[in-house]
Amino acid sequence: MSDRVDVLVVSLGTTRGLRLSDAQLVDMFRTAGATVAAVGTRIGLTNALRRGYPVNDLVEAIAARRALRAGVSAHLPRALVISTTTAAFAIGDPGVPFAVWLDSPARLNRPGALNWPLHLLERRQLARARMLMAHSPGTLEALPAAAAPSVLVPPPIPAAPPPSHVREPFCVGYTPDPKAKGLPLLCAAWEQAALPGVRLLIAGLAPDRAAAFLARRGITLPRTAELVGMLPSRRSGTCWPAPASLSARPSGRISASRRSRRSTVGRRWCARRLAVPSRRSPWAARSRPSSWRRSGARPRSPARSRSHSRRRTTA
Repeated sequence: MSDRVDVLVVSLGTTRGLRLSDAQLVDMFRTAGATVAAVGTRIGLTNALRRGYPVNDLVEAIAARRALRAGVSAHLPRALVISTTTAAFAIGDPGVPFAVWLDSPARLNRPGALNWPLHLLERRQLARARMLMAHSPGTLEALPAAAAPSVLVPPPIPAAPPPSHVREPFCVGYTPDPKAKGLPLLCAAWEQAALPGVRLLIAGLAPDRAAAFLARRGITLPRTAELVGMLPSRRSGTCWPAPASLSARPSGRISASRRSRRSTVGRRWCARRLAVPSRRSPWAARSRPSSWRRSGARPRSPARSRSHSRRRTTA
């Protein structure tokens, strides 16, 4: 049995991004002078049950509960920090004061009646916690009304590298889980976009693993795409956030363009969406083509274009 620690961090760790952010959280506690230990989850044989939500979250929550019990027995912590609401779903009352460190509540990123059991578990656990540590102001706004007191604790961001005079246009795709994050879909969308002079850097996954995943599915990596693993911290650039509505149902939009007789509509639409920032971003008004600003129009998705063509033909 190890010495008693001040804080035990329970890391869900199902993606590389979660593991990196949880390691940063441990470092923050140590910098503050606390003794800290961390335990990660092991899904084990129940991984075969993960075929979609909400079952995926329930399987991971049960695995996190096992990890928590083992960690409490080994380290006798004075307090717990549970990373993500998913890891907190099934812990009940652990007998130790606990906080939840979360980037987004399930009621926001798991909408719909099918995920209602998750919302119920989340409300119970977020009300039971001693404190909620939110990544962003948006997280604070999305918390349930009866949730515990909250405080803003974002992951630390390293200092930016010195500016460079070399400018290279590129896009970044983050696919730590090639199946869940849609690596084949990303490759198909990039082929359709056909942006001249722009490279796609696919990050978050070891290049050999990504290449093997694509090979098993008979997918060829686009000529202007590159598997880079984890991006070096010295690379800098300008970021355009995409609206949530684009990432919510990407497969339906891309598949619609495949079925469309006018496939050029799909390619032009993808190119515009990839090259133009969100309409809600502060610089979008000066980045959109002047014809859009004058008319108030926006590019049609392939599905909307097909529907418009049918109405015109009928008329």
